[in-house]
Amino acid sequence: MYPHRKDRAKAIAVAKKGRPQLEVQMVQEHEQLAQRRPTGWPG
Repeated sequence: MYPHRKDRAKAIAVAKKGRPQLEVQMVQEHEQLAQRRPTGWPG
């Protein structure tokens, strides 16, 4: 995003484009954490 530091519209477009990727990554990390959690633990 650094190349777009003075162009607010481009910076917002880049952030919106990257958001779905971030959401997918967070879901994957959450699933991996759930698989590593010992059975019987709350959460």
